[in-house]
Amino acid sequence: MKTHTPPKIANRLLYWYCNKKYLEEIEGDIYELYSKRVENDGHELANRLYWWDVLRFFKWSNLKRDNKFIRNSNQIAMIKNYFKVGFRNILKYKLTSAINLIGLSIAICIAITFFIFLDWQYNLDSFHKNAESIYQVTNNMDRDGDVEQWGDTPIPLGPAMKSEIPQVINSARVNITFGIMRYDDQVFDEIIHFVDKEFLQMFSYPFVVGNENDLNDKSSVIITEDIAKKYFGNKDPIGKQITLTFDRRFKESFIVTALMENSPVDASFGFDILLNYEKQRDIEIFSDLDKWEHFTDATFIQVNNEISEAELIPFFDKYIKLHNMASDKWTMDSFRLQPLLTLSENSYDIRGSIAFGNQPVGNYSIAVVSLLMLLLACLNYMNISIVSASSRLKEIALRKVIGGRKAELVGQ
Repeated sequence: MKTHTPPKIANRLLYWYCNKKYLEEIEGDIYELYSKRVENDGHELANRLYWWDVLRFFKWSNLKRDNKFIRNSNQIAMIKNYFKVGFRNILKYKLTSAINLIGLSIAICIAITFFIFLDWQYNLDSFHKNAESIYQVTNNMDRDGDVEQWGDTPIPLGPAMKSEIPQVINSARVNITFGIMRYDDQVFDEIIHFVDKEFLQMFSYPFVVGNENDLNDKSSVIITEDIAKKYFGNKDPIGKQITLTFDRRFKESFIVTALMENSPVDASFGFDILLNYEKQRDIEIFSDLDKWEHFTDATFIQVNNEISEAELIPFFDKYIKLHNMASDKWTMDSFRLQPLLTLSENSYDIRGSIAFGNQPVGNYSIAVVSLLMLLLACLNYMNISIVSASSRLKEIALRKVIGGRKAELVGQ
């Protein structure tokens, strides 16, 4: 005949809390009840009722008096008392308490603010889906004997790298200019970005209406929400025709085909108006897009795996020769690859950089200032606490007399 035993976990709970003085009697009673219930009501119901019996004997009178449970309870009560006494002292010594609280609060707020700023600074552009595989191509240029790193690159460089280098799966050029934008009576000077159609495939700027394919048409323009509100108010901008004037002489009409969200705050560079890069061929001032002596503001490439500058030296040597043969005024020494994720950190060292960023020294200074503020507030708190300790000697003596240990007094 199969025998049934009470739940083991319930028994462990009983042994954990029950005073040894009453354990044998309580265990015998509830085990006898369990056996009868198994015969009359079945095993499952007997198990549930056994749990109930164990829990209903969890009373103060049945608890162990010499185990950690009681000591921990006393410690919790003592900690509550510490907070209660501390609150009363805050009310009693209002001036010193106010100095401590305000000083520490300001220091902690400054430290948190600086931490958030630095965290934002060092995580710019991380929202892009392909961020780890995107690089900006920069160049080292000889300027009167000094080698400077520039963000500008020859216009044909991007397409040449995409067609000739197997690891490069995408390239996108960016050219920034100014123009006058007009819609009805709304006329403003605007910053305009000419970008290759692959630009919106490489970067993850969010759309409201439309997609990256809307940039394929050279007569299309993509605008952000701020520009849409500025020119069209609450009207739907899609399908509206705007006019852009370049160099105050060349006028072109475009149709708004897509609307994008404003550039994210964690982007190192953004835009308001996007046009197809090839549209510059139709505008006289930008028409020479195939000559190696002419520059674009930025060239980005996307690779299919990790790539080093050393692997690209044979290709770069070829491109440097093509540029230097075409231009004797701006002589290049070498090309460099700047990872997108660290572009903002290194932008201080790139002349004409498309991205913004701070000098590392400035970031380090901010971190040091925040730590010093926090340290000064802590030292101020400690000094005031030591000075005011003499007024609490009676409290300390009383706690010592009734059994308070040195560590507990220091902790308080």
